[in-house]
Amino acid sequence: ACMSQVATGIAASFGRVQTTILLDCLGVLCLFSMVLFKGYLDTHPFVLVPIYIIRTGLMNCSYPLQESILMDFVPKNERA
Repeated sequence: ACMSQVATGIAASFGRVQTTILLDCLGVLCLFSMVLFKGYLDTHPFVLVPIYIIRTGLMNCSYPLQESILMDFVPKNERA
């Protein structure tokens, strides 16, 4: 919930699509960092856990923005 509010604040400045792309790219970079630094992170799990939590938050916080973009294109009478 916290990350979603941050995403909404960023979207107010840069736009919903741009913010969604930015946050998803940052989440993928966190995933790549976990792979590239696997040797170090295997011996230091206290560093791995925050990276994983940040990555999960980044990937999931853009979902409300994605839904908002989708609902812009779905007529109100056809929504569930």
